[in-house]
Amino acid sequence: MKKRNAKKIVYGKAVRPNAGIRAWYRDILVKMVKDMNETVLRRVLRVYKKYQSQIVPKSAMDANISSQEEAELRRLTQAIVKEYQDKACNSKEAERKQF
Repeated sequence: MKKRNAKKIVYGKAVRPNAGIRAWYRDILVKMVKDMNETVLRRVLRVYKKYQSQIVPKSAMDANISSQEEAELRRLTQAIVKEYQDKACNSKEAERKQF
């Protein structure tokens, strides 16, 4: 006897959303991008203000930032990415519940 594949993947045609669903989804994405922009700007400015005394005296635009500042910006980036990935997953779950 032949063994059958227990998990058979079924593919269907793409579902094209109507104008209302597109507008709803676009509004969610625009709101999320604006929120992300404001959050990043506020948090990055807070970090640069904290280390401003180390940055300003160098006066050269290509001067390296301190290792502490670099580490803090890296942690900030990771936190923001995780925060907005979670928001994106939550919006997908909300979308599934709506339909």
